[in-house]
Amino acid sequence: MLSPDEQRRKLERDLRQHAHRVDRINEEIRNLNNELRIHNILLSLGRDTKLLTLLDQLRDDEVLARTSREVGRSFFEQQGVELPPEIQAVTGAPTDHGARIRGVFLDDAGREYEVVWDSQRGFDVHPEVRTKNPLDLTLSHTKERTQESTDFTLTGTGFTPNGQVSMNIFMEPGLTVPNRDIGSVSANHLGEISTFHRAWYLHGPDPQTRNPAFIARDVTEDQAAIDEVSSASWYPLL
Repeated sequence: MLSPDEQRRKLERDLRQHAHRVDRINEEIRNLNNELRIHNILLSLGRDTKLLTLLDQLRDDEVLARTSREVGRSFFEQQGVELPPEIQAVTGAPTDHGARIRGVFLDDAGREYEVVWDSQRGFDVHPEVRTKNPLDLTLSHTKERTQESTDFTLTGTGFTPNGQVSMNIFMEPGLTVPNRDIGSVSANHLGEISTFHRAWYLHGPDPQTRNPAFIARDVTEDQAAIDEVSSASWYPLL
């Protein structure tokens, strides 16, 4: 017969085995949910008839294709295509025989994937984890308040020398779309950028329902720097 202390120790050993198994099952569930999320993103893209029709137009219209490469995600939104919210960035590049569009998204573990459409090969719905050499990007701002607007000066470093940098505002106050394109800028030979943006005041007070941020994306390497800013900058001073 086991003593009460031995019975308790045996019970603890058995319970530890159950606890370990619960941890393993929860990890498997997280992995399955993550995989399910990725499949749903790809299904959403591949079965979007508006998106497929627009991509067919890009294949046949070089001017439209060039616009899509320059504008990015907002181009598709302007054309009435609602991309999955998980798609963080859309970039494009010319190829020898057409164009290639890349959509970048993250899984729940923070790994970055991309789905690619090529005018010659169509959709590649078997995305790979993106591997790249990380850039040491910085983005910051100064601002000046006027009676009608907040004037931002955005500066950044670490971008591809003489490369293109696309500029966006994420979660801009007063808008319903998650991301708005505000143009592009060329980095200098040191990889530095400087650009101006004016945010006209909205009718206040600030509802504080959005957390805006400026995003500067290196088009060459498809990597971005983010600079968060207070939503109060879009509303008049009290």
